[in-house]
Amino acid sequence: MNAGMLTEILDGGTGPRTDVVVLNAGIAHVAPIEELEVEDFRRVMDVNATGYLLFMREGIRVLKRQRLGGHIIINASKNVFGPGKDFGAYSASKAAGHQLGKVAAIELAPQDIRVNMINADAIFGDPDVPSGLWAAVGPDRARSRGMTQQELIEYYRNRNLLRVRIHGRHVGNAVVFFAANATPTTGATLPVDGGIIEAFPR
Repeated sequence: MNAGMLTEILDGGTGPRTDVVVLNAGIAHVAPIEELEVEDFRRVMDVNATGYLLFMREGIRVLKRQRLGGHIIINASKNVFGPGKDFGAYSASKAAGHQLGKVAAIELAPQDIRVNMINADAIFGDPDVPSGLWAAVGPDRARSRGMTQQELIEYYRNRNLLRVRIHGRHVGNAVVFFAANATPTTGATLPVDGGIIEAFPR
């Protein structure tokens, strides 16, 4: 989906423009906590938590100057509510970004800037666009579960209630939903995971 298509979806091509800030960075490191090196932990936190803070901060400043409201949408993770073994650095960093989003929702409501979170799971990419994150951590993640990479993909598909594979376009659809002002919503978390019971928002 390109920017022009998004504009048409959001306002039908005739209404006021809606600016959208999407926080979507992510790196990971696979290691049990007892073997997790501080430098690896810091590297993941620098991108997934501090990076989110810096990007969000600049986005807030732009949206406030414009005085037109807007949206900040945070691509967090299923791991915020349902963390997995050997994924401590990633889970902690995504939880930090998610919490920043909730605080921002409180602070920015008077300016009609809505802040919402998306918790996705196991996005190995779309058919034509593989995920760089999973290319980097997939082999270690598979080994930590005693699986091949293909078995890992099937494991993630079979563990959700709908037994579906999650693609990047599903996250894109969630971004469009929030940005379309279809509901008066801020501070919310939308799972895009096929239904992971332990990761239900609560």
